[in-house]
Amino acid sequence: GETKTVKELRAELAQIDMDFNKRMALIEYLLFRYKKTIKDLLSKPQGGNEELDKAQAALDVCVAEIQKIEEKKANLEKIAEGGGVKALGAKNELEQLLASDKTELNRALITAEAAVRA
Repeated sequence: GETKTVKELRAELAQIDMDFNKRMALIEYLLFRYKKTIKDLLSKPQGGNEELDKAQAALDVCVAEIQKIEEKKANLEKIAEGGGVKALGAKNELEQLLASDKTELNRALITAEAAVRA
């Protein structure tokens, strides 16, 4: 350490205390110690997480696919409420849509959600 008089130490502590609350936060000390300003600290790039971006993109694709299926389902339900051949065709297509195997979509969704959480 450095040897200082009481006056020098108090002057230095006053310089370190940026918000003048007579307490020294760790961030205040570190900024003083490494001779940086708050502007320097906040303007530094924080770095990106490419894996998180990829996982979020995969999750967005899964959510978009689910949204597309839900929109198709709602459209078919609306058409199926009517009568005639068109309604019967919509009911049939709706039953096929509901009975279709969604294992791959569910697997992709669970994997993407887990990757985003990780």
